[in-house]
Amino acid sequence: MALRYYLCYENEINTQAMSNLSRRIFLRNAGIISIASLTTNPTFAQNQTVSSEGSGLLARISKKTYSLDKLPFKNLLNIYELALNNWKQSGYEAFETNYFVCQNENLALFPLHLHHATVGLIDTAFLCFGKNQMDEWIKLRPLSGLDMEVLDVAAEGLQKHHPDIDLSKFLLPSISQNRNVGFYFDTQKGNVFIKSILSTDSVKTEIIVKEGDKPLFQQTIISQCSLSA
Repeated sequence: MALRYYLCYENEINTQAMSNLSRRIFLRNAGIISIASLTTNPTFAQNQTVSSEGSGLLARISKKTYSLDKLPFKNLLNIYELALNNWKQSGYEAFETNYFVCQNENLALFPLHLHHATVGLIDTAFLCFGKNQMDEWIKLRPLSGLDMEVLDVAAEGLQKHHPDIDLSKFLLPSISQNRNVGFYFDTQKGNVFIKSILSTDSVKTEIIVKEGDKPLFQQTIISQCSLSA
């Protein structure tokens, strides 16, 4: 049976104890909304890179790194801590002591990790925030580990054919958020479509990146995540 993958919002994250982690519980924690039943016996162990800054996408965008101890932006700390508290209910924690800012310091990304004492690193997520025309920071759509994996592939593909573009404007959430439901989210230059289908032992993810209505990149990958212990 398959599941369709949607980016999660904090109030959709399952809050069951991580010591009882099953495949179904993990998939909910990672932001996957079930539309069909799935067996719960194997533990879900995901192979992730440890360094968030080493992510293919983050390594390719022009960004600044700030310490969480010295947030220079008005009201960003408050909304970040509020969002973080919601994610902590399902086991996520802030990763490293830094966060990243790009797009002329109008977009901020905070890395989170979901870690289990026995399983190890399970998911890497990013909380995203954008600055509006009133110079206020607002919460944008978060990005899960599955999102980042396929966005890394898109970043590499786009750079081959468009070496001078600002990837953050094509691949990261925008404050417009006009299309921010289901499989889609808006970017500064267009929109991104991401859909993952999970089978018993693999995750297949399709991504389509558009500039306006013009497709720039499309690919389906098999996730490097392992769906068995």
